[in-house]
Amino acid sequence: MTITKTVVEKFDRNVNFGMWQLKMEAILVQDGVDLAIHGIENKPEDVKDADFADMDKKARSSIILNLSDEVLREVATETSAKAMWDKLKALYMKKTVENRLYLKQSLYMLRMSEDTDITKLWHMRLGHMSEKGLGILSKRGLLCGQSTGPLEFCEHCIFGKQKRVSFSSPAIHKTKGTLDYIHSDLWGPSRAPSKGGASRRQLRKLLDANGSSRRRKVFQGLKMQDIKHDWLQRAIVRYGKKYGLSSGANLSLVAMPERISYFELLKATNGYSESNLLGTGSFGSVYRGTLDDGRVVAAKVFNLQVEGAFRSFDVECEVLRNLRHRNLTGVITSCSNPEFKALVLEFMPNGSLEKWLYSHSYFLDLMQRLDILIDVACALQYLHCEYSTPVIHCDLKPSNVLLDQDMVAHLSDFGLTKLLAEDNSITHTETLATLGYLAPEYGLEGLVSTKCDTYSFGIMMMEVFTRTKPNSEMFGENLSLKSWVTNSVLDGLAHVIDANLLKENDEYFVEKLSCIASIMKVALDCTMESPRERSNIQDVLVVLKKIKLQYLSALHSRTS
Repeated sequence: MTITKTVVEKFDRNVNFGMWQLKMEAILVQDGVDLAIHGIENKPEDVKDADFADMDKKARSSIILNLSDEVLREVATETSAKAMWDKLKALYMKKTVENRLYLKQSLYMLRMSEDTDITKLWHMRLGHMSEKGLGILSKRGLLCGQSTGPLEFCEHCIFGKQKRVSFSSPAIHKTKGTLDYIHSDLWGPSRAPSKGGASRRQLRKLLDANGSSRRRKVFQGLKMQDIKHDWLQRAIVRYGKKYGLSSGANLSLVAMPERISYFELLKATNGYSESNLLGTGSFGSVYRGTLDDGRVVAAKVFNLQVEGAFRSFDVECEVLRNLRHRNLTGVITSCSNPEFKALVLEFMPNGSLEKWLYSHSYFLDLMQRLDILIDVACALQYLHCEYSTPVIHCDLKPSNVLLDQDMVAHLSDFGLTKLLAEDNSITHTETLATLGYLAPEYGLEGLVSTKCDTYSFGIMMMEVFTRTKPNSEMFGENLSLKSWVTNSVLDGLAHVIDANLLKENDEYFVEKLSCIASIMKVALDCTMESPRERSNIQDVLVVLKKIKLQYLSALHSRTS
């Protein structure tokens, strides 16, 4: 048996393991990655097309094998190394519930942003080994990648205090093709035998509690997230051997969603008490709750007496179970029976953007408001352009923008969301969204496209900086928030801006006014009457980021 050893950095326990693994795992790859990720259009003349195709194939395989199964797994759907590399950069905002606490620090380290060349960082993580079709096992004993050729799995990996990772190619079962990608995580059987064993008492307790007739189901149905200890992984392997399940048997772990009962949710919210009520919407109420494990969550309880509540619940479940982005509110689980339906969501301690705009106890400065708008634009770009099917939120407004402990914005409430077919850019639907934020074609004809969200986003931009609702009593047939802002651009924008945000004696009055004027121009471009004339969200996001940089540069010039 030949064993190749690669020195890697010692695991720092202050860093999320998955991201450390992404940075430091040895990738099994040969030369040609640099060429492949720059695309065939940059291929040197002395490189044959067949050689380039082979490089591209190996580069694509190596990228997939090195991806964290928590953060960037969807990149594996791309068909070339360059497309995958471009998608990798586009996916830097994506997240899962598991790693949300570490994502910000991890992304800072990896610098995976649109404006940063991360090629050098990629090369820092490259290793060179003779085998091109090797797989990598995660610490949890599950596959975390796919390969275009046979996978020969490691016999063991030594992490933690040891500074070496050992790879070998024992005569064990090989597999070909693509692993089954589940949106909630990567799943697949580990073909490699694990060292050591579990406590016999622990294993017996685990299996006997479920009865002998159900042992095989327990063995095959354990959820990956439940396998938090090495002893349990080893126990499963030993149990499989004991009961005649070979290493080539189908031992795939089934992606079982986390479950919560009605009574657990009732207890968590203290009987849905008024003191835990966070807010009320069209289809139900949201309560703060504390689960038995100490997690604070938001329980969205649907009022099934309201027409459309059942559909709203189904739509949110369908949409949220597939979407992954740092600026979308994550769903933890659901509770559903014929008489009760609720979603358990990530708790956002700073509440809604609406609360911060209209409460006298809170205040957002210019930079905070701009950052929130950029966050929302990032979420919309993901929904409109980066998900497999265009997703239209259809109810964009400040009350549906929630703020976490770091004041990062998360788009929420997907009960009215529409998914466009791949060959359609527009669809018809019943109009249920909030008046004042509706695009004209949506409100009058029920025509829905991504430009409807763009229109609503433009209205919300105006509201954020004027601190005035579009359905305010001051507006009527002859005056709207849009026309009010449009007229003010000509007559004096300062008169319509939130008085707490822009004061004439402000040291940076000119810089702030210039910044807000630029933002209002973007808002007006988003709210053109014709959908074709409106800006698309990608362009809006680019301009908002540019406005932010210009504002910061202006402030720096004043202070230096």
